[in-house]
Amino acid sequence: MLVLSPHIDDDVIGCGGVIRQHADIGAAVVSVYLRDGGTIRETEARRAAEIVGLSEVRFMRWGPPASTRRWGPVPTTKSLIPIQQDTVQALRALIETTKPDVLYAPFFLDPHPDHASATYLLDAALSSCRTRIGRLYLYEVWGPLVPDVLIDITRQADIKRRAINAHCSQVENIDMGEGILGLNRYRAEMNRIRGYAEAFMRVTPKELQKILRATDFPRTSRELPERQGSGS
Repeated sequence: MLVLSPHIDDDVIGCGGVIRQHADIGAAVVSVYLRDGGTIRETEARRAAEIVGLSEVRFMRWGPPASTRRWGPVPTTKSLIPIQQDTVQALRALIETTKPDVLYAPFFLDPHPDHASATYLLDAALSSCRTRIGRLYLYEVWGPLVPDVLIDITRQADIKRRAINAHCSQVENIDMGEGILGLNRYRAEMNRIRGYAEAFMRVTPKELQKILRATDFPRTSRELPERQGSGS
């Protein structure tokens, strides 16, 4: 299992419960963080990784270091995750090396520009990837998606909260764990699950490609880089 995380902490926010479920059955789970988070946030990532049971973390360190200050409003400036030949090739190589049977990535209409950009980058990498991805799930962070998959994470909810709170630099002035677990609680209750659930949109790589080419929302609204050719 491979989790594409634009920032350090998006993985545990979006699918921390599912990560722990995979780890509990002995699956290898790798998180790859795209933005440069700096030393403090990388240390926090390793602590969270131990809590949820990640097998490995990879730091791509792209773009300027993300802030270690408290949470603020969703930025409306352009994405700081570059979609260019070297980043596409690096992500493709990582996928071909890890050979995941399932991959998790941000929802392409997430209001954070880095999140949308990460999914465009993934599409570009998959377009020429030799590794076949059988299952691809998009997760929610800054905004809810329209899910077609719900995973009961009631038994993993406390672990997920601890993993989110391990990112101390990000939760000093906001209870992010409470907010996200509140969303997970809503997902569960509205679907007759007594507890907590994580929501996902399930797509194939080809379906994702068609969707991204059919909408200009992330690119025009968040100033993402122009796509060229097959996506590279």
